[in-house]
Amino acid sequence: MDAVELLALTLRFASAIQVTYVGSVDAGRLAVAIASRLQIDAEVVVLDGEQLTAEEGESISSALLGGRTIVVADAGGTELSVRLVDTWAAFCDAPQHTSSSADRHIQFSPVPRGVHLGRLVLVSPEGRAVASKADRVWLQADDVSVVVADGSHRDRARRARRLGGPKPAGGQVLRDLCLMHGRDPRGTVRRDLGAALNASDPFTWTDLQTLLRWQTNSAAPLLAGLRHANRLGSDVVQALDAGLLDAASDVRRTANRGRVYSSIWDLMWSQQVGRDHVFRGQWSALWPLTPTLFRPQSDGRPLTVETLRKRVDTTRRFITVLRKHQGDLFGGPPSEDELLAVAQHYGFPTPLLDYTRSLSVAALFATMPARGQLVEPDCVGVIYYLNTDRAELKVDTGAGEDLPGFSMLDAADIRIGLFEVIEPALGAEDDRIGRQSALFLSGFEERDLSSVSIDVMLFEQHAGDVYEDPATAVTEADILPADSVLQRLAEKVKAGRSHALTYPLPPKLAEARLPGAGLPGSTGANLFRQVRAASDFFPRLSAALDDEERPRVGRILSDYFRLAHARAAVGEELASLGHRAADGSPETTPESDAALTPLAIALERLAELFAVDVRRLEQQVHGALGTLDDEYYRGGPPDHESGEAVALAVGLYLASWEKLQHVRGWEASYLASAAQEALPDA
Repeated sequence: MDAVELLALTLRFASAIQVTYVGSVDAGRLAVAIASRLQIDAEVVVLDGEQLTAEEGESISSALLGGRTIVVADAGGTELSVRLVDTWAAFCDAPQHTSSSADRHIQFSPVPRGVHLGRLVLVSPEGRAVASKADRVWLQADDVSVVVADGSHRDRARRARRLGGPKPAGGQVLRDLCLMHGRDPRGTVRRDLGAALNASDPFTWTDLQTLLRWQTNSAAPLLAGLRHANRLGSDVVQALDAGLLDAASDVRRTANRGRVYSSIWDLMWSQQVGRDHVFRGQWSALWPLTPTLFRPQSDGRPLTVETLRKRVDTTRRFITVLRKHQGDLFGGPPSEDELLAVAQHYGFPTPLLDYTRSLSVAALFATMPARGQLVEPDCVGVIYYLNTDRAELKVDTGAGEDLPGFSMLDAADIRIGLFEVIEPALGAEDDRIGRQSALFLSGFEERDLSSVSIDVMLFEQHAGDVYEDPATAVTEADILPADSVLQRLAEKVKAGRSHALTYPLPPKLAEARLPGAGLPGSTGANLFRQVRAASDFFPRLSAALDDEERPRVGRILSDYFRLAHARAAVGEELASLGHRAADGSPETTPESDAALTPLAIALERLAELFAVDVRRLEQQVHGALGTLDDEYYRGGPPDHESGEAVALAVGLYLASWEKLQHVRGWEASYLASAAQEALPDA
């Protein structure tokens, strides 16, 4: 039995094998020969380096989890190759219960029992690192010669895929593709692809860019037809003959569709975000969505009252200067919002957060620091994108005619914010807001804004890799003019050379609320699932109440949230207030605790309002809190005619908030749905 026959036999019993060989043969060539001699289908992968793209890593993961055999050649002396074979061997020991990661792009998740897993063979020369968990097979020099000679004559000869190696040209190709429209004259219109193909005028570089971006796989016949119709200019034809289509196809094939794009150019070439979105770019995905007024101090220490006071004072002084020169700058008295928006765009602390309608502008802001900043390894930039028509941003449940005097967002202290278009009438050089297609988010809190399902695009930052598009005036010089009247005024104020304060604070600045803690557990997707349920619940609740009951139920709900906030602020001691032993110490009996919880107080008041048995109501609600099954109507279903159903519905809705505060989001959703089901039909 020769060494390869031994390998084939070993593969029948081992999930991971390291083949160590003696000699100077290329590892990739030997791996192809070994795969050709194996009596199974096998894919050959040559690892040239440690840096895999998401697509490359996914191809390895899906192949192994899909039951295929991979022969990996360690051509670059990488640690990844040994880590891969060891990780796969360990994963296969308990695939139903194990999650393993050999690389950030190679992930193995648990699979159901009975799933057939693949086999992994690592081929590496003598002297390389040794896998500790894989079986080992040696090939001596004579064996290597025989295997290579024999494998090259077999019908099953494979072609190896090279992964993980340097891709120096890829970034430049992507950049050229992203900026291809810049070869057209300024003002060239970007047409829909269908309109461009059906027209009779020359096919522009902008048209070609659209075609290559969205129809790469079917571009060849379309371009052939355009060439036949003499609609391609000589420069376009020359670029195509030089391999432009092949380069675009390679980019499309290798572009990162994973969690992190390989570069800002990869992101911009691959993105498919709709035109109804707004964007915000940030250098680091680790930075929170905090407005400049409330960010930590420059040295990283927490924000202090003194620092906050100085920030407000600096912004106030700049706004005073703007008012003094309002005739020259604005042509008339600007609004308070316009003054604050200008201060934001000239580097003064405000409670506003900048967004833009332009993805390109967001990309520029996300990468500008790369021009002169040392980029740390694994630095990941982010572009947030958000559809301003999203329902979550328009919720105001319980307000108005539903329950007078009660608003769910106010009661629960949820501040998602409001997008505002603020467009002061400034001169062209001073109008940074217009140049950046900016709009502003105000009245929000970072903890709540981050909880909305805001989509993100992540990308790897690289030194010197700044996204700029001169053809569309998206450059640092275009959107941040270095020399303008407003810029000089801003620098004067920041240097401390300004007049004394003479005007009051703008309302938004004066009324900006400090970040709060919120109710425990009331963050994340669960919170907004709860809020959306409220937008359906409260109109139905209002319809089930008469004119006298609506304000009283609103007060019960408001008091519940007020007490819940107080309880969260001071802890469980609130439960025993008013219940003191003879020596003055608080009593801690379950009865006293239960009697003073916000939910218990609300249930007692609901029972009084709707003239129902408070013990029965408590039993029904607490049964729902404890069992979460269909048996929570203990003692029979509620009496819809007596108002018991309405009392139970409100009690169940408040019970859902109790679950949310204990970070039991799905159970909270269950109870919120049960509350709607308990309501009588209008």
